[in-house]
Amino acid sequence: MLIPVDAIGLSPFAFETIWFYISHGLIWIVPLLMVLLKLHTLDYKRIIKVPLLVYAVLCIILVNEVILIGTGLVNINTLFSYEIRNAAMIFGPLPEDLFIGKLFIFLTPDLFLTMPIGPNAGDPFYWPILWLVIPFFIYFCILALILALPFEYKNIRKDVLAFKKKLRLS
Repeated sequence: MLIPVDAIGLSPFAFETIWFYISHGLIWIVPLLMVLLKLHTLDYKRIIKVPLLVYAVLCIILVNEVILIGTGLVNINTLFSYEIRNAAMIFGPLPEDLFIGKLFIFLTPDLFLTMPIGPNAGDPFYWPILWLVIPFFIYFCILALILALPFEYKNIRKDVLAFKKKLRLS
């Protein structure tokens, strides 16, 4: 979400690059403004919903890919290719994202990284969306907590102190 992988090697003023930053910038700006303008109150206890929401968006992107193939706008031979068409790393990490890919693969069970049966058994294969479940829940919960800290530090501190006090009483 920080670098437009499809636009690597293009001019910073190419349409794809500008469109990437406008569309992804809105994803960050709108919620931030809602919190800053007090239209929404953060609660760090709802952090578990963040990876669920991101995962739901990935499922919508996968459905979009299937629709693009069904309408003939995209070649079906590129559906599972993580090197050609790869909306949001659904089909595996991009070769350009070696660091991010290694972070996600580190937490992914081998079951979701290889073809388990058939003539291609043992070959590298990222199970669409499933390979991201564990890394998303871990990384997005941590990221959401870090992003909530400036707004929720008093509540987090109060709950941590209450938890410590409860442990001492037990």
